[in-house]
Amino acid sequence: MDYEEINEKMGPFVRISLSIPVISGLGGSILAQAYSEWDSSRRYERLKSFIEEIRDRVRCLEINRNAIKYNDEDCAILDSVLQKIQIEHSEKKREYYANFLINALSNVGCFDKKQRFIRAINEFTESHFRVLSLLYNIAPNVYPTVKDIQEQLHIENRKSELYPVLADLCGTFAYVDRSWTLASDSKACVLSTQNLSPENLAGNCQHKITDLGKEFYKYIFCGTL
Repeated sequence: MDYEEINEKMGPFVRISLSIPVISGLGGSILAQAYSEWDSSRRYERLKSFIEEIRDRVRCLEINRNAIKYNDEDCAILDSVLQKIQIEHSEKKREYYANFLINALSNVGCFDKKQRFIRAINEFTESHFRVLSLLYNIAPNVYPTVKDIQEQLHIENRKSELYPVLADLCGTFAYVDRSWTLASDSKACVLSTQNLSPENLAGNCQHKITDLGKEFYKYIFCGTL
């Protein structure tokens, strides 16, 4: 897809995205007007910068114009990303969205899974991305415990900072597996859980990134798959 075609395809979504409602709760006051002007300008600049980056990257990558085939699902993905971009203050997250969009529109894949990837980018903190990156890049057959992750990422408070992140990665999004037996060849073993709190049970688990987690990582950290 060439420079002009990207611009043409994105044009309608930009116009839709820039139709930003005025905050009615502030009424017609000077404050409301000032905020509306500032917010609209900020959103416009984010969208403009994002679209220019996507356009330039597609041109630099020399992606074949037939590689990206737009349908209703692709347009929904594009619209979802543009809606997130205009309110996303983190430059790093906007970069993740850019990587995701290039890969999402260039590769055939499950629509619902791509939407969940967008949700993950939106909801994850930098700690989520750091843990996921650690597990993706770690040596084969190494399955770190919570303590290992805490030490390698220099996280101060395990209970308040790390456990919620692992709950999201292991539970809600299924990007990480955790078990007491990841490093064992045996299919089952007897676990001694006496006098262990739920936190200590989780703390003794080993962790590895799942295939879904690897796919998500590639979508957001790689410019093209």
